[in-house]
Amino acid sequence: MKPTRRHLISTATAALLLGACTGPSVDTPTRDSGPDSESDSGDTGEPADCPDPLADGTLVELIEFEDGDLPSETRLESGLDGRYAIDLETLDDEPNPTIPQDRFFIRTFAPNDLDDHALQVNGVETSLPDSQDVGHVLIECSGNGSNRSFGLISAASWAGVPVLDVLDADWIQVTGFDDHGGSGSGHSTEGCSWIFSRDQLEHAVLATHMNGEPLSEDHGAPVRLLIPGWYGCADVKWVSDLDEVASDANATSQMKEFASRTHQTAEHSKARDYAAAQMQVSAMPVRVERWELDGETVYRVVGILWGGTEITENLQIKLDGGWEDVTFCPAVDTTRTWTTWSHIWRPGDTGRVDIKLRVDADVAQVRLDSGYYERTVVIRG
Repeated sequence: MKPTRRHLISTATAALLLGACTGPSVDTPTRDSGPDSESDSGDTGEPADCPDPLADGTLVELIEFEDGDLPSETRLESGLDGRYAIDLETLDDEPNPTIPQDRFFIRTFAPNDLDDHALQVNGVETSLPDSQDVGHVLIECSGNGSNRSFGLISAASWAGVPVLDVLDADWIQVTGFDDHGGSGSGHSTEGCSWIFSRDQLEHAVLATHMNGEPLSEDHGAPVRLLIPGWYGCADVKWVSDLDEVASDANATSQMKEFASRTHQTAEHSKARDYAAAQMQVSAMPVRVERWELDGETVYRVVGILWGGTEITENLQIKLDGGWEDVTFCPAVDTTRTWTTWSHIWRPGDTGRVDIKLRVDADVAQVRLDSGYYERTVVIRG
């Protein structure tokens, strides 16, 4: 197989070291600026000194993962069932890769009658103030799975308006224009709406722009909710209403539908009983490369780390031996977005290899512990 992926155009000289749900609120700390920073964590400043052990090697091929029966970079189905997954193997060689809007994953395509709604706050039509930069933020679909090679995940730079600048209340319901004409769905129900406590919306914005451009309709235009660190099911698209609600408000159908996928203890009847729909710390490999170096065959595993509330570099990988540390360079400096990592590997034998990951720290990592993001390759020698 010839290496033809976009990221392999100049990889013969590319750097090895790519650099890389509980509680009422989610902090998304950055290493340099503290837990409440709203700075763009994708800006890493001066380049780190990351020596490349493969600088004199030759890239031979990519080793395909043994998963993914649905195509990536292709629009599939329509409406509520519409999906567009990115090809993670093509992530740029930078610490916090940015996905262009036309390639950013989509979980539900825009409704047909989208132009028929306007933003209302407590029932009064409202215009938003000017947007401000939010920084680099990742979104993952809570149903991101192996059938799409885990491609329902992306990160970009955003701009928007803080939710609490528009409506400051103890409990707020955010509703999206999610009317697909009653066409039905095999996976979801119409009516995108979520209820939040004030604390949960501390860092939330009504996003209007992605990567400097206005949102497209499929990404929630004219405005969508964006909560750094939360699963995308809570990031309501096509926001139509913000309403103050009572502290004992009933949970919405959306909250109940995604209860199990957002690590809730049960499908609660009251909104106040729902924990933050936070992405716990997670990691996965996104490509495996075979190289020739000084007459020897070596492999490089490249992956991403994201989620959680605490910055960590305690990521370990298990291939055909024991657990080993992976390499981050530059260092991990945020939980708001993904960070790339890499690992040099010399297989002990040929055959199927399960790539396992863990964070060697006492933090919530349900999906890692369950093997959710494990991937398999076949080494043929």
